[in-house]
Amino acid sequence: MAAEVCLWMKALAGTGPAEEYFQEGRATIFLLPWFLEKSLRPAPDPEFQSGLVYSSVNAYYYVRLIDNLQDGQYGKDRQDVPELRLLPALGFFHAQFQSPYQRYFPSDSPFWKFFHSTWVSMAEATFKDATTPNFSAAEFTAFAARKSAGVKIPLAAVCFRYDRTDLLDRWCSFYDRLACWNQMLNDLLGWQKDMNAEISTFLLSEARRSKRSRESETGWMVRRGFAWACGLLRSWMQELQTLAPALHSSDLEAYLRYREREITNWQKTLSPDLVRLARLANLLERTPAKGARFPQVPPEKEKNGKKKSKPNGVRRRTIPQ
Repeated sequence: MAAEVCLWMKALAGTGPAEEYFQEGRATIFLLPWFLEKSLRPAPDPEFQSGLVYSSVNAYYYVRLIDNLQDGQYGKDRQDVPELRLLPALGFFHAQFQSPYQRYFPSDSPFWKFFHSTWVSMAEATFKDATTPNFSAAEFTAFAARKSAGVKIPLAAVCFRYDRTDLLDRWCSFYDRLACWNQMLNDLLGWQKDMNAEISTFLLSEARRSKRSRESETGWMVRRGFAWACGLLRSWMQELQTLAPALHSSDLEAYLRYREREITNWQKTLSPDLVRLARLANLLERTPAKGARFPQVPPEKEKNGKKKSKPNGVRRRTIPQ
């Protein structure tokens, strides 16, 4: 089993090493506990943080394997490593996720109550997320926060270890909002793949709600959807930057500025291509504005004012505007 699990992990990482796979958005699971501990003491405990990282990596693989199976990705993109056969590896990932905390917290520690309630809540949200055909804004914010709530466990570990549980709610509340931002970005980056796999997301639900009657979801995405999603990301990032100072972490504030610049540059880079795609969609779909009608081509006439006869079997076409 170990060999196939390694192949699966390598397939996730693509051509780069695993450590590169856990950069950018995925790095949040490592950075937030580090930022929290650094806000409490000048130098975080490297051994403790290493244990948190090891735990979080295993938790990620545990959740990712389940997520891929729910999305039906096994046997499609990775036929050489069918993920159904890797189900027994879930036991290994879960054990390795939990074991680092056992070194720091005895069985009667209140940390474990938080651990178990958070993990169960995350499992329930994962189930509901996979069985919801269309997402409202309220459902998205609820599921996005709870589905990735496992990140709160290493945050709780820092708070309980240093007897600063008074900070836990504040950091968890901040993470709930950051989780929504990360999930929206993930859905935006993978909208074509999700659409092809018939995976429901808040972004694609909005496409179905907002597109015009003769407009495809793809057409809506390139015309208006990309800009709509980027607008949400900007708005939520401003909210995050407003909340961050209360956590007293200059590293966290710098990280948010970095992610903001990254998304702004990415949007600027893609915008010219989206304009061209929107023009192509206009040619292919000829989607009229809401309430508009397709104009009828007036019948051609002979010089004497009579209608021209149509060849047998040929219908007149209406030309969309």
